[in-house]
Amino acid sequence: MRSPADRLRGNLASQFAQLSDDAAQGEWDAGCLVTQALAPELDLQRLHEHAADLVKACSRPREPWIFLREQGFQGSRGDSLLTTSRLDNVLATRSGIPISLGVLLIHLARAQGCETWGINFPGHFLVSVDARLIDPFEMSEVSEADCLSRLSPPARQGAFVRAPARKVALRMLNNLKYQFASMARWDRALDMLDYQLALAPGDGAV
Repeated sequence: MRSPADRLRGNLASQFAQLSDDAAQGEWDAGCLVTQALAPELDLQRLHEHAADLVKACSRPREPWIFLREQGFQGSRGDSLLTTSRLDNVLATRSGIPISLGVLLIHLARAQGCETWGINFPGHFLVSVDARLIDPFEMSEVSEADCLSRLSPPARQGAFVRAPARKVALRMLNNLKYQFASMARWDRALDMLDYQLALAPGDGAV
């Protein structure tokens, strides 16, 4: 007989698999699933309401990244990935890592009618908003040239590849998998791997 914890993990794995197949689900949905993977007790409805309040407070033509910066959202330095990857904590503390802040920026920008998506830049998640390149860690506009200057020439090819919701979830889970492994929490590292495999079965890069 499966334990409640096993049933919960199985349910989350099914939701991750659905995310991979359902084009209607976006980056916010991906981030919410990763947050649930870290905090099964999460009040998901409250999380959505908190984000909706932020959306209502931002109106066009104000740039959404400037709005978030003015609201105090910024990159977190030194805090655990187990905290800064959770969207509820990002909203509560107004700090996070590039990808969790990027998910929030995409959600806000899309709600404001912007054309937006994540960019799977090596080592530092970026966001495109109405063809402008945004560093969500600083909530500021950056240039492709400045970003490429951080990379060695071999790493520059494909540096600005678009990251759909599935890729966002895979990258967030990858961060957490290695974080748990560094803490020798092998059971949790394996949970993150299971969710990655549900998203991308047969993907040798997982």
